[in-house]
Amino acid sequence: MKRIFEVDPWKVTTHEFSKEDKRLQESITAIGNDYMGMRGNFEEGYSGDTLQGTYLAGVWFPDKTVVGWWKNGYPKYFGKTPNAPSFIGIGITVNGEKIDLAKVKFSDFELSLDMHQGLLSRSFIYEGKDVKVKFEFERFLHIVQKEAALIKVKATVLEGKAKIEFDSTLDGTVVNEDSNYDERFWVPLGENKDTKTIQVKTKPNPYEVPQFTVLLQESLRHSGELIQTEVSTKEAKLSEKFSVELSEGQSYELEKDVIVVTSRDVEEKDQASVAEDLMNKLQSKSFEENLADHTAEWQKRWDMSDVEIAGDSAAQQGIRFNIVQLFMTYYGEDERLNVGPKGFTGEKYGGATYWDTEAYIVPMYLGIANPSVTKALLQYRHNQLPGAYHNAKEQGLPGALFPMVTFNGIECHNEWEITFEEIHRNADIPHAIAMYTEYTGDDSYVKNEGMDVLVGTARFWAARVHWSKWRNKYVMHGVTGPNEYENNVNNNWFTNTMARWLLKYTLERLPLATKEAQERVHVTEEEKEKWQDIVDKIYLPEDKELGIFLQQDDFLDKEIRPVSEIEDQRPINQHWSWDKILRSPFIKQADVLQGIYFFPENYTKDQKEKNFDFYEPLTVHESSLSPSIHSVLAAELGKKDKAVELYERTARLDLDNYNNDTVDGLHITSMSGSWLAIVQGFAGMRYDYDQLKFKPFIPDNWEHYSFKINYRGRLIKVYVDHQETKISLLKVKGLIFDLDGVLTNSAVYHLTAWNNLAKELGINLTDDQLDSLRGISRMDSLNLILKYGDQEDKYSEAEKEKFAAEKNTKFVEQVEKMTPADILPGIPELLSDAKKQNLKMVIASASKNAPKILTKLGIMDEFDGIVDPATLHHGKPDPEIYEKAQELAGLNADEVISFEDAQAGVQSIKSAGQFAVGIGDKEVLKEADYIVPTTKELKLSEIESVFNKK
Repeated sequence: MKRIFEVDPWKVTTHEFSKEDKRLQESITAIGNDYMGMRGNFEEGYSGDTLQGTYLAGVWFPDKTVVGWWKNGYPKYFGKTPNAPSFIGIGITVNGEKIDLAKVKFSDFELSLDMHQGLLSRSFIYEGKDVKVKFEFERFLHIVQKEAALIKVKATVLEGKAKIEFDSTLDGTVVNEDSNYDERFWVPLGENKDTKTIQVKTKPNPYEVPQFTVLLQESLRHSGELIQTEVSTKEAKLSEKFSVELSEGQSYELEKDVIVVTSRDVEEKDQASVAEDLMNKLQSKSFEENLADHTAEWQKRWDMSDVEIAGDSAAQQGIRFNIVQLFMTYYGEDERLNVGPKGFTGEKYGGATYWDTEAYIVPMYLGIANPSVTKALLQYRHNQLPGAYHNAKEQGLPGALFPMVTFNGIECHNEWEITFEEIHRNADIPHAIAMYTEYTGDDSYVKNEGMDVLVGTARFWAARVHWSKWRNKYVMHGVTGPNEYENNVNNNWFTNTMARWLLKYTLERLPLATKEAQERVHVTEEEKEKWQDIVDKIYLPEDKELGIFLQQDDFLDKEIRPVSEIEDQRPINQHWSWDKILRSPFIKQADVLQGIYFFPENYTKDQKEKNFDFYEPLTVHESSLSPSIHSVLAAELGKKDKAVELYERTARLDLDNYNNDTVDGLHITSMSGSWLAIVQGFAGMRYDYDQLKFKPFIPDNWEHYSFKINYRGRLIKVYVDHQETKISLLKVKGLIFDLDGVLTNSAVYHLTAWNNLAKELGINLTDDQLDSLRGISRMDSLNLILKYGDQEDKYSEAEKEKFAAEKNTKFVEQVEKMTPADILPGIPELLSDAKKQNLKMVIASASKNAPKILTKLGIMDEFDGIVDPATLHHGKPDPEIYEKAQELAGLNADEVISFEDAQAGVQSIKSAGQFAVGIGDKEVLKEADYIVPTTKELKLSEIESVFNKK
């Protein structure tokens, strides 16, 4: 364990710069936006030990597999993510001395990752000869505009005078650290001084894997203005140089904006023009405005997923760190992508997809994201079925074998004992189909595309087992279970259990599949009989005397002893030979216990207890996937201290460098483990038979904890403290607002303009008549005025249009004077609370001036849409406007709360079947579901409480 960052609930911060821990710092401060990402490298460069790393999602290269003795079936290439062109470079020289923290004198170092907004910042004071300069850096990868990266550098002279030279670079000459002889994966295509771009392409390969083209464009700004620079280029590199001279007390801010486009989305020939458009879009807003958009989107994510822990700041920091890193790696917005074990944080594992996604990430994403995210992961595997059939064929077997490691469905890992023996993934991956179906209640996938996956893998398993006359059972030889500290074993209990489950589940779901799917997979009666025979007769090793399932044949022949006897030799993978590890009883991660975790309903408490008590003391937890599963099972068995101990390990695995390997990058695919340990472990959440169940406890040193669960279209909040557990159904998904009289007092301007127009027409309106004009369209208001004055037939339609335009001119004159001070009391707080809950917000106003008013009020960006008055055919109290607002929000009538201050508006809301909040006289607005006299009394929590009871 090594903790180099301070404990803080929302930040990962250090004030120490340790050269020997530089790579560890880089891993922990990596950032991404599920389109691209990078390690926490320094913009100005660093000549000491470092791993420079920038990575692009879905961009990879098939590197030739090199083995000493080639065997039939070996993968022809090893897939890896090439280190992408670096775009963060901003070389800095002060009075002729290059800033390099490996060499120069400096003080007051600070490095911080703000988890709330995915913002990386750093500062230090350079101490040169007769000069001191404070440098401050900020960097983020935009999660709204995915192709954009923004970097800001501020230099402040504290003492003396400084000539500061900046050299901003794009560098396509990078190499992977694991390259053979500094081999380059990128071929330069060209550089352009005028557009400040470079373009590179992955080198040709002989494996029919497409080459990827990447174009990068940079643009420098100061105070929003473009900077004049000296631009130079050479092969695959671009440099922009300029200098400033500052005296003591003066500061200078430089903003570097970068656009990155790849041939995954934009054809090579179109990349320059697309990048230019994206850069213009990016630079239409300032750094601060872009950061605000970015932060707002992060807030929406946190509103759905945050786990709050009171009483233990280290535990709180740990789970938020894991959530933010997961979301920076993958948020389900591109079904061509999956989750690599290191994400964007390092080169190890090649950036490919493993079985970790389905086993560990799917259960979490089902709970904290829209079901479409998990369905995208299911579709990802279905799209790669041709590769799975290829993999099985390479082994001389029928059916489909999903790869251990892949980018495109074809196996690209070159360790035989892992690649072709650790085949349990061929049931773990389809198991996600069952999880999705049971959790969401949506069986459309398993009935159709899912059946292709189930049948394909079932055919593989049916051929992979063989009949043992001696045992009178089906057995499976030559496999590796989840415990990779044993290879080439026979009858691994977990593998046999998963194969049995897959065949059984496929047989159960097959009759329920669509007719088209059944015809497509064409399972014969003979196959069904064989599958059922395997289900009934597969060998599952067991020791009845000990009451345990045997990890595999002959496991008890090992020298069984607990891990506690070798504490001084851990981690064993860094102290022992591989031969010694394979012969030892020590277990890398949950193996038998993984199966019990997957199917807890299949085993008694006694069975769970005996297996846990036997295997956990043998487990070294040297896989990042291990602690969470043990924590969940320990919690279920009432082993509270062990559950908490293992939660702390999974939550802070990287922050505290438990396995002494975080320098290689973060353990992204295991980061869901801390969420699983709390939600499935401490809170005891299970789902079956269309029900959620909880059996919570709380760690002794915690005051309380809470989390939210998205279950079948409903958001549920679970709160646990030492006295009680509270479960709340959060049904509201959106708010719809009338404008006049609800968000601002502009209604008075409308009424004044109408009253003045009426007088010009010789019509004197009563107060009640004037009040009746609230909330209805312009022409409806005019026709009503003419009716009040018995002038309905006096004017032509053209004259009426002229009167309406005159009224609008009078009103717009008043609108131009509006400021944020015209927002009604209580509204800013209401909007803020709604934003925290990630609620959709839409404006239902018949006024064509609504966008102008909202802009003047400074709240235009708070709303997801405004009903277009041109699309309306009926005025209030007709429900049309609120129905259109509801459609604009993409919600159902029972998921929104609508706000009005006029009787006609309330009637419109109720006619639309929505929950109505009235603001004003309770007698006039008596049809509303909830009424307050003024906007000051609007409290979202109280309104939701009434809403939830309806």
